[in-house]
Amino acid sequence: MARPVVNGTTAMPDHAVALRRWYRRTLYGGTAVLTLVILGSVALSVGNRVASYLDDKRHDFSIERALIESQIVGIESRISQSLARHQHAHVAGAVTSPPATVEHAHRPGIGIANAEPSPLEIVSELSPESPDFQSLYELAQNFSPDIAALTLLGGKFQQTMLYDRKRQFLAVWNPLAVSRESLPSGPPDRRIRLATTPFAGATVVARQGQAMVPSIKWLGPHIDTSSGNLVVSCLAPIFQDRAPPAVLVISIPLRVFASRFLPQALDEHYALHTFAGAHLAGAPLTRGDAAAIERARQTWRHDAVSRGAARAALYRVGGRFVLLQALSGPDWILTHSFGWLSIVRQLHHELLLITLLTAGVCVLLWSFAVLLDRRVFRPIHLEAVRVAQSEQFNRIMVATAPVGFCVLDIDRGSVILGNRLAQDYAALPGESDTLAERLLEAYRTHRSDAWPTADDKIVHSEISTTRDDGTPLHLLVSMGRARYQHKDVLLCGIHDISARKLSEDLLRQAKQEADEASQAKSIFLASTSHELRTPLHGALGNLELLETATMPPAQRALVTTIRASFESLLRVVNDILDLSKIEARRLHLQPAPFSPADLIECVTRTFAPLLTKKQVDLLCLIPALPPMLIGDAGRVRQILNNLLSNAAKFTPRGRVILRAQWQPEEHVGGRLRLLVADTGIGIAKHDQEKLFAPFTQANRRITNRYGGTGLGLALCRQLCDLMNGAIALRSGPGHGTQITVELPFAVDTHASTSITAPLAGKRILLICDIAAWRCDLLAQLRAWGAEAKPTLVRQLQWHAPYDAIVYAQGMRDDSPDELPAIVASTRIWLSQRGPLAPEPRGPWIALSAFNRSALCEVLSGLSAPPDARPSAWLSLSPPRLKILVADDDEISRRLIARQLNALGYTAVDCAENGRIALERSLANRYDVLFTDLAMPEIDGSELVRALRARGERFPVVALSATAINQDHPFRNAVDAVLVKPVLLEQLARTLTLVARPDPCRAVDMMHREFHSPVAGTALDDDLRAIFLRTCEQDIAGLERARQHNDKNAFLRRLHKIKGALLMLGENALVEALGVLQARVDAGGLARASDLHADFLMRVAALAQRYRDDLSQAKRQT
Repeated sequence: MARPVVNGTTAMPDHAVALRRWYRRTLYGGTAVLTLVILGSVALSVGNRVASYLDDKRHDFSIERALIESQIVGIESRISQSLARHQHAHVAGAVTSPPATVEHAHRPGIGIANAEPSPLEIVSELSPESPDFQSLYELAQNFSPDIAALTLLGGKFQQTMLYDRKRQFLAVWNPLAVSRESLPSGPPDRRIRLATTPFAGATVVARQGQAMVPSIKWLGPHIDTSSGNLVVSCLAPIFQDRAPPAVLVISIPLRVFASRFLPQALDEHYALHTFAGAHLAGAPLTRGDAAAIERARQTWRHDAVSRGAARAALYRVGGRFVLLQALSGPDWILTHSFGWLSIVRQLHHELLLITLLTAGVCVLLWSFAVLLDRRVFRPIHLEAVRVAQSEQFNRIMVATAPVGFCVLDIDRGSVILGNRLAQDYAALPGESDTLAERLLEAYRTHRSDAWPTADDKIVHSEISTTRDDGTPLHLLVSMGRARYQHKDVLLCGIHDISARKLSEDLLRQAKQEADEASQAKSIFLASTSHELRTPLHGALGNLELLETATMPPAQRALVTTIRASFESLLRVVNDILDLSKIEARRLHLQPAPFSPADLIECVTRTFAPLLTKKQVDLLCLIPALPPMLIGDAGRVRQILNNLLSNAAKFTPRGRVILRAQWQPEEHVGGRLRLLVADTGIGIAKHDQEKLFAPFTQANRRITNRYGGTGLGLALCRQLCDLMNGAIALRSGPGHGTQITVELPFAVDTHASTSITAPLAGKRILLICDIAAWRCDLLAQLRAWGAEAKPTLVRQLQWHAPYDAIVYAQGMRDDSPDELPAIVASTRIWLSQRGPLAPEPRGPWIALSAFNRSALCEVLSGLSAPPDARPSAWLSLSPPRLKILVADDDEISRRLIARQLNALGYTAVDCAENGRIALERSLANRYDVLFTDLAMPEIDGSELVRALRARGERFPVVALSATAINQDHPFRNAVDAVLVKPVLLEQLARTLTLVARPDPCRAVDMMHREFHSPVAGTALDDDLRAIFLRTCEQDIAGLERARQHNDKNAFLRRLHKIKGALLMLGENALVEALGVLQARVDAGGLARASDLHADFLMRVAALAQRYRDDLSQAKRQT
């Protein structure tokens, strides 16, 4: 046997937690690495862009430096050109000195020479007559034109001087108008030394081989001794005779140096410095920029490589960048400083775009990682955990289940997994095969058609074995194919059903005993009901025959009342039996055409005497209804009887209203809405629901005071449910009760739908003070074609002539004789107390308010109120009709013939089967044919088809032991259908319909209108003798059919016996026969053997009773 299932935990396994941690770390770690790679790439890209930006800055710096150097070169070129031109002229002897005109300014050694074009100030320690003075003076004079040209360099702010190497002669060209009062005081030597001190260390001569080459020298900002201002000076040597006799100095004030010296203002953060760090040009530096430039300059001074590089040196000092490079020529340095903020400002568009793209990529990357985690990895992990937990749970469930579970390997036939119970079942003795082999064999037996590729359907099988103590063990096994651990397996559930088997045996025995008890109860109820209904049937039959006699209307009313009382008693018995049938599901509907208006008025007339005696108004309001509906009219009558009975019982005063409305639906059907409202005692809310329970009333006080069985509403509800209808109750203590019933019906399309107008052209005055009744009568009169005029008694003031007057006052005792004289040929007095047949009372004709067909006849002049006449259905003398009755059952055939004779039809022929009926129909001329459906040789439907095929068109009335559905093909081939047993009134009305139709009288052909055949015909000695004679033949026919297993012959024989029993009024035996028919039709003869035996026993008892009755009657005679 397989290993037992061990207990486990339903918590998440450790390996599942570790697995989730691992894949989360992998997922988010990989995402973080990708993020870092992206950020690194972006940083590298930004770095490259910053480097490119720095290169651009170097390029701009080089351009700025080149501009400054070009300016320096231009100035030096101009000075060099002037010196070279003077030197060339001196060598060539082309220099002409102007006469020396020096004005001495009252101070020794100082004077002003009016040299053209610029004034010249002379300070000299030499004597004016000395050759050196003359030579230097001449030199100064010769340079005056060039000095005027060079003055354009610095404008009026420029100061130019010339001094000799020995510092004994000083010539100053001042752009300002020099006055004598402004000349400096002091000895000449001091003045010369003071003016030339800043240039004492300047080297202005450079050697180039053996030659002396002039070298222009620029001096950084220094204080001009004559003006005290900071100036920038340019020193150029003047050569004569290969020796520099003098030095030319051009000084520009520092405050105008940038504007006069530079071609354009320096850009922001650009500055020009000397090697010593003095600031020459550029915007004022901030403290941070100055400190950064100073640190960069110090570094640059000690970096020989950077000083000699062809490109600017770049230094980063803190958060500042400094570009620095020396200018060619003067010892000047051009610097440019900027910070990170400048870089960001310059590149902010690109950096913003890169930042947004980087952020977007990172967001997408992490969103994808989170989405992948939540939508893919997490569900996969949860599913894996669920599968693991499910497997653990299944193992625990298998281990703890109160049934045995095992998993079998189909290929090897071994047990892979099983719990303790399965092991215990497998270890039981008494079988040579193992449990696994028996389970596989059972599965193969049940699934042989699909083995071994069976689907996943579950197979159930029972296995029997024995326990250790020898007691039987019954196992119920449920098996199904599955896949487990990559194998085809068979999952088996094993349940011990030994207790259930024992219970089933006990229940089977108890059911058999209950069936026997129920059968005994049914026999008792059938016998009791037969004993109760037999005298009632006799009384009703005699009353029916009595109504055929001629008698005064008052006596006829008494006979009608007595008959209604007997029918009420019969209804109580039938209600009890019907309720039992419904509960046993043996009550079946028998649909057939019926007139709803006639049915409702008939029921209303039954309760009219009782309500009249109690002085309670009864209104029957039935506006336009379909002429004929298809349904079980007997059950509708039963519902209305119960509802009106309750209304009459619980309404001591006031009014009871029965209203019917038709609500058409799609196609040809609709719903008939019946409303019964009264002004009785009413029902409390908490008592309303229990009213629909059998044998239950509202309370004990009601039972004690009013009596009753409590079956009425219960039966109504169950009948409504059976007919797919609904019933609703609305009531309140002291406010009366209103019960509404809705039932679905089909409209009989074969009934005449033409609207006849028997009262067309007649002027009728309707006098009625009851509004609802007045509206109902007015609608009916107008539907018949009359010109009806409604009015009230108190409004009756005119005397116009009318064809008829209808005075309707219900329970009021007002005599119509007190009405004003009105000219009318016919005067009808409708009241609740009126007679059913028209009865003359002076100038008025009294008539019941619940007989509209009689009202139509009187108004149309078709009938008059005789003094004494028979029942309505015998009011007309029968026509001379020749009738053929075809029925294989002698009892039914004989009874129909006698009923036709009782109705006055004497020309009646009979046929034993369809063949004889066909031969007689072709040989003779018949006016009406009555035929049974089930007959030997030729049945009823074949007979009708044969007659129609030969051109015979006389009416055919079908006789059947069961109701025929509206959609039955035979229903369209006949003119009417009568269900056995047939009553005289049914027979008379049917003949009136098919032989002489009357537009004012509807026909109700439902057998449920009367519940018994006519006494004196169905139960007389002649019919009983016929039954005894044919019964033996029928029983023998049943036995032959059973022996040959001929179900159809058996059912045909049962149908014949059923017709005879219906005619004899043996309803209990008819019900037992119906059950036998249903069993044979559904399961065959073999399954109905017990019912067949019981039926034969009951038929034998009935035959014996008939023999005893006949013997007793014979002895009495």
